[in-house]
Amino acid sequence: VYAGRYEYGAAARAHVLQHFSGERMLQRLLEVYEMTNPRGRPPSVKCAIVIPVYNKADYIAETLQSALSQEQVPYEVIIVDDGSTDQSVTVIQQALQQLTPAVNCKRVRFYTRQNAGVAAARNFGISQTRAPYICCLDADDTIESQFLLRLSAALDADPELGIAYSDMRVFGHNDDDTVLDARIQCNEYDFKLLLQRNFIPCCNLFRREVWERTGGYKDINPSWEDYEFWLHAGKIGWYGRRVPGFLFNYRKLS
Repeated sequence: VYAGRYEYGAAARAHVLQHFSGERMLQRLLEVYEMTNPRGRPPSVKCAIVIPVYNKADYIAETLQSALSQEQVPYEVIIVDDGSTDQSVTVIQQALQQLTPAVNCKRVRFYTRQNAGVAAARNFGISQTRAPYICCLDADDTIESQFLLRLSAALDADPELGIAYSDMRVFGHNDDDTVLDARIQCNEYDFKLLLQRNFIPCCNLFRREVWERTGGYKDINPSWEDYEFWLHAGKIGWYGRRVPGFLFNYRKLS
């Protein structure tokens, strides 16, 4: 009997050493990490800037430069080309080649897809990041260097705040091709007013949780995917807040 117990004990110890050694447990931990963080992104990334691109070859380099000029906040940039038929992909590739290897590898990722519309491109880009805060930046607009810093501070300060937005500068050309440069102070957040009209800029910073709970951007024609998103967020209890300052630059194309 005792010999049998000894044999069973030895077998158990061998099993433990084979399957539960420190090295094996570390390997298993790394496997679990890879499953939860499949692209190996650093968990310290706080914000993600998602840039959907469709035929914006003339503007995307400037947009990308503004995205890569953010101050003090750990973030990444995800570019999604939505089946462009102009030189957008070439311009993006050239811009990425000019980045230092550290920035290009750790901060920027570029995807190309068949054309499916801006809502689908945004949703795809957001699905590629685990950052808790998301900014969707159109490929012809720009943001100021403190955009993420100031808007993420507002979200940090209030766990119930779903969307932070700033005032905006409108630039470009009027319909008569005259130069446009106007500053627009946005309304303070008021859901009743939002039900009547959209006053939240298309580029802001929102919680990933809001995107998940609303089901993301919907493909709505005309382009009301932003407005529907803000309304849906408000209906399920996520409100917004204006952060004073002209941190978003909206380009008007004649």
